Amino acid sequence: MQFKTDENLPAEVAEMLRQNGHDALSVNDQALLGETDKRLFSICSQEFRVLMILIGLRRLAVLL
Repeated sequence: MQFKTDENLPAEVAEMLRQNGHDALSVNDQALLGETDKRLFSICSQEFRVLMILIGLRRLAVLL
């Protein structure tokens, strides 16, 4: 699968996904810091990536 992790997730999350055979990028990797979730979702839709964001302190949202 292809993933993109939001800036509110540790960089290690994308690295862990890569180590487990996934194509994973972070918003840092693509200089997308500060973009809205709506914009990131649009970009991920074009790239066929799953967007992973952190909502609050304990909720991980995965947007397809």
